[in-house]
Amino acid sequence: MIRENFRLTLNARLEHCEPAPTEMIQKIIETCDADPYLHPVRDIIRVIANTGLWNSEFSALRISNVDCNRKWLFAVQGRAFKCAHRALPLQGKTLHSLMSLHAMNHESVFVLGDHPTRRFKFVVKRLQSMFPDLSRGRLIMHPVRMNFVSRLYSAGIPLSIVNYCMGRHNRTMLMAKLSLTNEEKLEILRRNIEKFLPEL
Repeated sequence: MIRENFRLTLNARLEHCEPAPTEMIQKIIETCDADPYLHPVRDIIRVIANTGLWNSEFSALRISNVDCNRKWLFAVQGRAFKCAHRALPLQGKTLHSLMSLHAMNHESVFVLGDHPTRRFKFVVKRLQSMFPDLSRGRLIMHPVRMNFVSRLYSAGIPLSIVNYCMGRHNRTMLMAKLSLTNEEKLEILRRNIEKFLPEL
């Protein structure tokens, strides 16, 4: 009962979150760029802003889920799952951020290491002190994630692709009425994002 009430309260708070302004995210990235101590903050924010990954997906992201050659990220729903439920194209800076994060924990199979909660807490504390207007508490990542959605919509990217990018539909639902192979559908996804959505 308590867990259910908490979930409903959290969902209500998520619905009222507004997207973080793109200018603010760019300012966070530029500020963190100048200080090597803050590079993990920069990298995590950049990945979320350019992929829309949920915290649980980021925590579960294995280095084997990142295809560096073809520049794809395969998101899974949790550490207990191994089957990817969607693929997201990666651009240069985002791929570099993922590799930098994994280099800090190179022995782990996970991009954020075996203790991702520590990484997120570090990022939240830094952001709360540097950018208090961004959000409060544990929801500080959500406005960054919503910025990705906002930029997808603003770029005129089709709703089916936006829903897919946010994990609301699986791969078979993506442009389901078109008689295309999975590879062709994913190429349409990549072309839409790379053409219309500038990387932060």
